[in-house]
Amino acid sequence: MVGTWGEKIKKPIINLPKIATINVHPSLLPKYRGPNPYLEAIRHMEKRSGITFHLMDESFDTGAILLQKEVKIEPNDTGAELRRKITFLAREGICELLKELNEEIIIPVNQDESKSSYFSQIKSDEVMLDFSKSAEEVSAHIRGFHPWAKCFFPYNNHFFIPNPYKLEILENDKELTNNGSVVDKSHKEKSVTVLCGDGKLLKMDGLELYGILGLLTKLYIKYRVKKFNNLTVP
Repeated sequence: MVGTWGEKIKKPIINLPKIATINVHPSLLPKYRGPNPYLEAIRHMEKRSGITFHLMDESFDTGAILLQKEVKIEPNDTGAELRRKITFLAREGICELLKELNEEIIIPVNQDESKSSYFSQIKSDEVMLDFSKSAEEVSAHIRGFHPWAKCFFPYNNHFFIPNPYKLEILENDKELTNNGSVVDKSHKEKSVTVLCGDGKLLKMDGLELYGILGLLTKLYIKYRVKKFNNLTVP
């Protein structure tokens, strides 16, 4: 049985076991094939994810399914919470699968290629936030990348790092239409509220400036961040 293996396994090795070589993939295949299923499921605002035990073939995550188990993705879950839930589910699933293999006949079910999706390794520029997207999409983006990478957004010549656990989506009660506009701020909460592409606001508390300037985040927000200024967005 194989899990979290980052290299392609060739056919001679796949054929070594007498019964089968089984992979454990942390998504509901055929959706979210590839190396980052936790991140992508949250980034694409899925309501559910899960674990799939499947036969291995020479392609990535394409073999026939032996067992699947589902888990709910809560609205504020990050990649860390989803990984923890699926890891627990995998422990249950392994026991269940081994019992079934020993006591029953399991008929593998081919994956439905019409529903398949594959996402490759993330690129360095994907950690930069784009406030032309909806507030929900930006929030999901930040939460999905945690804990593997920090997301950023620029202000003047510096970069802020949002806290994935301190995000709040608000209705827009201002007469602002330019996405990326700073609507509100609070140096005490280390907070900046930004207008997003769907007209809603994303309030980000617990911000930190990138690098050594992180120690000066409160002062920077108090004296340098200006309300109604527009952020530089991609």
